[in-house]
Amino acid sequence: MIIILTIPIFLIMIFVRTSFQLKLQGILGISVIILLMLSELIWYFRQKDRKLWFFLNFSFIGFGVLDILARLPKLGHYLINNSTGKIYLVVTIIALCYLPWLTSVLFKYKKNKKS
Repeated sequence: MIIILTIPIFLIMIFVRTSFQLKLQGILGISVIILLMLSELIWYFRQKDRKLWFFLNFSFIGFGVLDILARLPKLGHYLINNSTGKIYLVVTIIALCYLPWLTSVLFKYKKNKKS
């Protein structure tokens, strides 16, 4: 829910040139990420059918952890400025993007197999 509420703020920041800037650096940015991840986990555990949402939730948490790792001083420098770190980030991001899709395909296959 919080993620949906923050999307318009970021869209405005991207498409409209204003003097307003929202910079979440350092401990404040990490705190906001942890807060969003906790709200995502709370939402997930309140769902009735958790199986369906597991990998989507796993992807959101994975993106949050990657963002926190990228914000840490030494590890972030390695991940952002080193070519090996960039490859690791890209491969992880692609894997996290495909997990929800793969889950939906598997659930659809299982459902069709039962029918």
